[in-house]
Amino acid sequence: MQQKLDGATKCSLLVPWSFLLLFRVADVSHPALKAVVISIYILAQVCPTAAFVENPSRAQVVRITATSDADLNFVRHVKHKFNLDAWRDVHQTNGSGDFFVPSHHIQVIRNLLKLHGIPFTILVDDPMRFISEHEKREVKLRLSRAVKRDNFRYKYLSYNQIHDFLESVQKKTSQANVYIDVIGKSFEGRDTPYVKITGKSHPRPKGTIFIDGGIHSREWISPAMAIEVIHRLALNTEQDPQVDQLLDMFDFIVVPLVNPDGYAYTFRPGENGGSTRMWRKSRSSNYSSHYSCYGVDLNRNFGYEWNDNPSYGGSSDPCSPSFSGPFSFSEPESQNLRRLLLSNKDDIKGYLSFHSYGQYMLYPWGYRQDVEIEDEHDLFHVAKVFRDVMLKNNYDYHVGGSAKSLYPAAGGSSDYVKGVIGVKYSYTLELPPVEGSTPYGFIIPEREVETIVTDTWKGIKALLFRLHYHTADRTEKLQTIAHQMEKRLRTSVNDNISESKAVTENMLIPDSDMVPKVNEGQFFKSGLLNIFGFEDITEDNMTQHNKMSGKSLYNKPMKENVIFDMGTRDKDKIDIMRSGSAKLWSIGDALRNQYKYFNSNFRN
Repeated sequence: MQQKLDGATKCSLLVPWSFLLLFRVADVSHPALKAVVISIYILAQVCPTAAFVENPSRAQVVRITATSDADLNFVRHVKHKFNLDAWRDVHQTNGSGDFFVPSHHIQVIRNLLKLHGIPFTILVDDPMRFISEHEKREVKLRLSRAVKRDNFRYKYLSYNQIHDFLESVQKKTSQANVYIDVIGKSFEGRDTPYVKITGKSHPRPKGTIFIDGGIHSREWISPAMAIEVIHRLALNTEQDPQVDQLLDMFDFIVVPLVNPDGYAYTFRPGENGGSTRMWRKSRSSNYSSHYSCYGVDLNRNFGYEWNDNPSYGGSSDPCSPSFSGPFSFSEPESQNLRRLLLSNKDDIKGYLSFHSYGQYMLYPWGYRQDVEIEDEHDLFHVAKVFRDVMLKNNYDYHVGGSAKSLYPAAGGSSDYVKGVIGVKYSYTLELPPVEGSTPYGFIIPEREVETIVTDTWKGIKALLFRLHYHTADRTEKLQTIAHQMEKRLRTSVNDNISESKAVTENMLIPDSDMVPKVNEGQFFKSGLLNIFGFEDITEDNMTQHNKMSGKSLYNKPMKENVIFDMGTRDKDKIDIMRSGSAKLWSIGDALRNQYKYFNSNFRN
């Protein structure tokens, strides 16, 4: 019996060969052939090709290399016209990208690349088989196991398990104040929870760090990283003294899962032996009746310089994996995040959005490559602290502007947070693995989660300490007159950023008081001070004391007055976060019982 084909299937069969004809005749001048070309182009525009189909039998992941600007433009053109899902996009000439190609497009894509002399290789011959085997080993085990109290960390939690984790944190924490609420519902009616974490000691107005994860549903390591941040801050089972300091510096808002519908969908078994694991977008069905064309790329849906033109990283085609939506904030998920951001607008000092993969620390602007950002120097150097710490653990991160480092992506959350909310330090963190190191970048085995999130947390801590130096209130003034002390200080100091062993060893500071030597991460006591001020750090000092923490500031001396944050839970403890060879001044007893923070006011 002859089987009827629906419109989407007809298009999926017709468009590849039509495109092949298009590129074969595109240079001819005959009017009739030009008409054919135009007709095929129109057909391609209206045909509902799938961004990711559930059962693409014998699909392939193809690695394409662009050896010239013309090749780069052609690859981007093919990607857009065929709605190819870029697992790793081509960023520049002589670069390569990895594209998921459904079975019904494989032959025409290969023919087009051969026709234009563009190098390519088949990176994964049957990615669906790999995903299926991966799901059998891990996903079924994860969904079937009973969730235990201590079984939340270092796992890929389902949507319901994330809720269970948040409830358990609120019950168990004694480290911090934990407030959990819902910012709204998703398209399919799921709650989107967030957590606010504040320190229990010394309540006072503080800036807020806003963190989110799970904007793209297949990036499972992203919510796992957000969950690790919540665990570290709220429970601090490692008894890390730096967590106490962070909670004294900032309040934290964490949205672990911005896109609950898409995330839940990736945990669902696929139909007809297929898989949903690589779904990227949300799950709204307003814009197409074809199941593979549901959803919006939420990181193209935010309302700062929103643009659905492919030249700016977006798309007006619902079947594209980068579909921007019909207008900015068209989706309940992006609206939810906007609502929470706006309600905390005056307090947010830093924004960090977790994504994967590639090992990038990115800052705005993402919407265009030719737009400069005025405070790039500050954004770069705060982010570079993260990179330096990660490099010690063998993670090579690239730091730079989003569009310039990768490609334009108008409508991203980081641009919106900086451009509209007004947060100076707005970052997108693309988590491991590094690009090109594995063909399965999104599908990180669960056994690797612990290493990734533990190592990344060290970098995040360093970034937050550095961010605090740049964002502390500079309007506070010292009212007391400094007086010179009479004795000498001999000590070792941990700068709380490098996490290295005693960055300053037995340093002599003239005209100061004796304080015992301390080990890494510990405090030393003094009944005299709770705030130090250093001045007149010179090149000679830097040469003489080559292990000073001043050198860790990119080998540049600190010449301005520096007021350091010495606040701790106990007023008789002092934690020097930065140090140097200089004259030491006492601020006096007037500030001794107060709990204030002062910016270091230095620049690298």
